Amino acid sequence: MYGIFVLKSWSCFFEVTDMASDGGGGKGRNNSVNMMWIFRNIPTHSDALKYFITTQCIRPPTLCSNCGSTLSERKNGTNDGFTLRCNACDTPHSPRAGSWFEDIRLPFNKLLLLMYCWSQEFSHKLTMHEVDVSKQTVTDYFNKFRQVCFREFGQERQIGGPGVVVQIDETHIFTRKYNVGRVLVSEQCWVFGGIDLDGNVFLDVVPNRNAKTLTEVLIRRVVPGSIIHSDGWRGYSFLCTLYDHYTVNHTRNFVDPKTKVHTQRIEATWHLLKDLLAKKGTRKCSNLDWYLAEFSFRRYSKGHTFEGFLDLIKHIPYPVKEHL
Repeated sequence: MYGIFVLKSWSCFFEVTDMASDGGGGKGRNNSVNMMWIFRNIPTHSDALKYFITTQCIRPPTLCSNCGSTLSERKNGTNDGFTLRCNACDTPHSPRAGSWFEDIRLPFNKLLLLMYCWSQEFSHKLTMHEVDVSKQTVTDYFNKFRQVCFREFGQERQIGGPGVVVQIDETHIFTRKYNVGRVLVSEQCWVFGGIDLDGNVFLDVVPNRNAKTLTEVLIRRVVPGSIIHSDGWRGYSFLCTLYDHYTVNHTRNFVDPKTKVHTQRIEATWHLLKDLLAKKGTRKCSNLDWYLAEFSFRRYSKGHTFEGFLDLIKHIPYPVKEHL
């Protein structure tokens, strides 16, 4: 029912996308989209809708949900500028039906700018100024974007592989400043994570660090046959029954002098994660999974976060509401 739907009236828009490919119109030096290019080439809601369809983030229905006949474009006075109508029974269909964009009421040109600001880690204050929206709108949509990341980088994505080293560790995310003050509920947030040699990570919030909990996470997150490197904490003693497991005793060495085993990559990851959380100003465990997924996505996209985020949306199966 859903597919690539090319509209008859879009020939002029393809000239815009062709212009983008040669670095013109405000493109950055690495030929990626920037704010100037968006302002110049996608100034309206209908332009942004065309952009999302051209990039296949939106895949309009091609067949009528009522009778199965083909659909045709019909111009109208809505913000989208057109609707799709059945050639047989004349049933109307929204071009964004079934997509992630179906229930979004914000003009799509502003949505695109919000995506860009989030991808480039603009502050809430700067985003409010550049896009001309409220603080609540910025917060709501930034969280929507994190939810998209969570779908792909949440609790099911695996790392490692046969013979691939995965370093694991756990960390306490929220602590009292200078260790002074009451113990808060937020201080109970433990994150268990791992990183392989390609830089892929898994990060899971865990209620505790007992063997049962960590075993469940590892089985779900680390590909069988991987080689596990960890510190010498006794809570990892169960690992020898699941994986090839090697340890380093941190009370003696940071790198084992004989086996060269270390956990420096995962420890460096904790520093980067905590820097991101501090920058975002988050202090709640309730949404921590979303921020962990955002962190994983940013590492995976390796600087191409705007294009990478569009790709995440593009690959959400239709209808989207059943997959988020």
